[in-house]
This record gives sequence, C-alpha cells and structure tokens, in this order.
Amino acid sequence: MELWYTILHKLWLVYDYLREALYGTYTYRIISIFWSLLSRLWYYAVLGALVAALVSRFLPREKLRELLRAKGSWSLLGATLVGLVSPLSTYAAIPLVGSLMLMGVPAPPLLAFLVASPLMNPSLFLITWGVMGPGMALARAVSAFILGMAAGGIAVALSRKGVEFGSDVK
Repeated sequence: MELWYTILHKLWLVYDYLREALYGTYTYRIISIFWSLLSRLWYYAVLGALVAALVSRFLPREKLRELLRAKGSWSLLGATLVGLVSPLSTYAAIPLVGSLMLMGVPAPPLLAFLVASPLMNPSLFLITWGVMGPGMALARAVSAFILGMAAGGIAVALSRKGVEFGSDVK
C-alpha cells in the first residue's frame, strides 16, 4: 500500500509540474478539453467496447460467409447490416473482405460490408449518441446503411457490365 501512495505522489508531482509549465498554452487547452470530454463520456466508450466485443465474439465467420453468399439483394442487406454492427475498422475489414473474396463470396455484398463497417459500429453509435444526441446517432447509422447499400448496388451494376472484381486479391 505504501508503494501505491509513493507512485501516486510521484504522478501528482509530475501532473502539478506539467500543469504549471503548460498553463495558458494551446496544449493545456487541448488536454483540459480532452479530460473534460473523457470524464463525461467514458461510459459510452466502455459500453461501446463491450457491445463491440460481444458482437465480435458471437458472430461466427462461417455464418457471415453464408449470409454474404445469399442471392439477390438479401446479401446486400445482410452485408450492410453486419457491417453496421461489426466492430471492425477499415484496417481490419480489408483483410477480412480479401479472405472472404478468396473463399468465393461475391464482390457486391463484400463492398457493401466494406463501406458500411468503418462508417458505423456499436462504439461509434454510442459515442455519437452521448456527444451529439440520439438524432445524430440515428442519422449517422442511416447514412452508413444507405452508403453501404449504394456501394453494393454500384458493384452489382458494374459486374453486370462485365467489370471483374477480385482477380487481384492476394
């Protein structure tokens, strides 16, 4: 317990020194705003991370592949909806889409997923709700849905015109 107090005391001294050294600077304002926002919104970030972890844990890849292989606009709808609840960032979604494409999943639903996934996820929805309110969170989710469906629809139209997707996937 004494070690804990020693560490806490040292951290407080560093904080006090930095606060005095940075007071009145732009850096001080940024740090103050960051801590203010963090103190008001931390629970949205924690709740969003929890929801994202649950979705990631309980959405098996095999089910995702089956959903994306469905025929017609159902695959676009399913891919867009999965993209909206997927906790994947762009950097994680691209390799997943590449591997699904190598497994034979058609390009239109993959493009719908690839567009919708980084635009909205449970964490982003909850943080947007907390900062900007439910109207903005819902508008953002609907916009991500529309953009995902539009991207999938464009891929369908291009594939009908003979554009080949996935020949360069490695």
